[in-house]
Amino acid sequence: MKKEFLLFGLAICCVGCTTVQKDVHVANTNVEMQPVMFEPVTKVIGEKTIGRATDSSTFWGLISTESPDEFVDTKASSSKSFTEIESAAIADACEKSGADIILDPKVTKDEYVGFLGFNRETTVKVDGVPAKIVGARELSLEERLH
Repeated sequence: MKKEFLLFGLAICCVGCTTVQKDVHVANTNVEMQPVMFEPVTKVIGEKTIGRATDSSTFWGLISTESPDEFVDTKASSSKSFTEIESAAIADACEKSGADIILDPKVTKDEYVGFLGFNRETTVKVDGVPAKIVGARELSLEERLH
């Protein structure tokens, strides 16, 4: 009986699981990824241009009586975020002048609010210099960091 118990214990020791622990030392690396950034190369195509957009509503804003339907994507091309109606005025200025972009846009907003807010009309005027995008230039590392 002792022999069988000893053989059984020996078999368990030989068949049992083993664990190996290894320590791997990795050198301290500072990897910093820099995205490639471009800026548009533009060509001015005329003098100042003006674009307008109007948004009006009645019944305290429940019924829209006039609303713009063409907009430009200003979030992707500008550090300043424009409202929807300002974006529509920029689109109007681009369409009138045949431009891709309006340089140095100046926004003027006129707002009319009727009796107790029943009627509301917002008119936005954008003036700036029209330009065409003729290419792109990769920014240097120094320009990207500033």
